[in-house]
Amino acid sequence: MSHPLASPRPLTAALALTLALVAGCGPGLYDLPVPPPPHSWVAVSLDPAQEDRNDEQRTLDARGAVLELYQALNEEDWGQAWDRLSTETQNFLAFGSATKDGRDALAQGRLIAPDGVAVEIDPVDLFVVRDMTRLDDDLNGTPDATETANRKEFHATGEDGQIHKIVVIYEIGQWRIHRTRATD
Repeated sequence: MSHPLASPRPLTAALALTLALVAGCGPGLYDLPVPPPPHSWVAVSLDPAQEDRNDEQRTLDARGAVLELYQALNEEDWGQAWDRLSTETQNFLAFGSATKDGRDALAQGRLIAPDGVAVEIDPVDLFVVRDMTRLDDDLNGTPDATETANRKEFHATGEDGQIHKIVVIYEIGQWRIHRTRATD
């Protein structure tokens, strides 16, 4: 009679168990995607009322950015106004500036079109509205369907009744006004 440890069955079982453990520790068949950067995270709650409060706070913060830009433009504080514009908007102004510095385009009130024609602009009227009397989240009580947690739209009304749509996006940790055309 042979010794029980000399049997190939326990050795085979031990070898199979070792291989299963080693294979289980390696990379899986599916690797999880890389998470987005923390500045783009939006807090989500299982409490619907908390989610509504978070959305209201985001809307108030975005509205505050519009009012800060409006004040900076009226005071001709081009540096402060510049900080309230989205990166793409800053690029748009820099491209249209004769000096390739978008702050100069704001200060001079002039953009150079690609065909070389100078276009006079009123920075206050371009980004908000001249002599603003109202700033509304909804136009005619209808919320905009394109709004998200990181994109809000407002409607500014001037003394003359003119209404401008203002798009505000959450970028680089703050709300910034986004516009990339000199005309509507």
